[in-house]
Amino acid sequence: MERIEKVDYLSAAGLGKTCQKMQGVKPASRDRIRIGLLIIDPQNTFCHPELAELLVPHAWEDNTRLMHFILDNIARITAIDVSLDTHSPMQIFHPIFWVDKDGNHPAPGTEITHENVVRGMWRINPEVGYRFSRTQKWLDDYALWYTSELEKREKKPLMIWTYHGILGSFGHALDSSVEYAIFVHEMARQTTRFTILKGTNPFTEYYSIVGPEVSKAHDGSVIDNFNFELIRRFLGYDTLIIAGQSRSHCAPESLNDIMNNAESADEFAPRSKLRIGNIYFLDDCSSSIPGFEKQTNEAFARFAARGLHIVKSTTPMEEWPNIELN
Repeated sequence: MERIEKVDYLSAAGLGKTCQKMQGVKPASRDRIRIGLLIIDPQNTFCHPELAELLVPHAWEDNTRLMHFILDNIARITAIDVSLDTHSPMQIFHPIFWVDKDGNHPAPGTEITHENVVRGMWRINPEVGYRFSRTQKWLDDYALWYTSELEKREKKPLMIWTYHGILGSFGHALDSSVEYAIFVHEMARQTTRFTILKGTNPFTEYYSIVGPEVSKAHDGSVIDNFNFELIRRFLGYDTLIIAGQSRSHCAPESLNDIMNNAESADEFAPRSKLRIGNIYFLDDCSSSIPGFEKQTNEAFARFAARGLHIVKSTTPMEEWPNIELN
């Protein structure tokens, strides 16, 4: 099986039933060792080779490998958590959000720096204020604050991306091969996926699935909060496997937040069993946006030094280091 173009739910449900009868696959609720699989943004908007708005090269092949990994390990994976990059057109990283002095929007690929804003090269579109009930002064002050906060906290610079991940669009939907594998897992294990919608607030970028790039505005108002409930969910697994897009942006930012909290889990989740040594990254089920390879490789080298296991989906799980299986 190479690719699934459209999920036939009744056929997939039949395969799930076959797994139960022929392979003795039991309900997920009976697992002694709880193994979670977190899939980050496996959506058409990043993955479809012809119709993606923001194509991550090789993501299509990543998803085929991920499909096989799930199907091959249905009896071992307790739960599947999947994040969906979820946007509207008028968001801080889309062209319409910004204008120059002539009313032109920035082209995709434009970086908007604090200096750009100070010099008046870019300002937030006044129509953003009308849509979200903000004054122009608030917008101007926020643009200065936001770009300054990114630089002060050594975050990625504000990048203008092409319109992508629009809620309800074809691009927002799951890649069909990944969806197929998830559905078969749900049928075989008698469970359901946990879906995470990330990126809905128009005033901040989201790379990590558990928190925004900037959480507060210049006036102290909350833009969005770090999602500790989601962290607690991840820390509830005995083992956490992570895959998805992209290896250069959302995956490493999410990994960093999860690993940081796994290190300090005793402080707010004392019953958690998950530690960095129980986190695995499927290296062949994730790819980078071109131009960011150097930073990405450096980040994953740091993660490995901290104890993250970087593995291949094609390596049998029983051969993974330090793995405990049902």
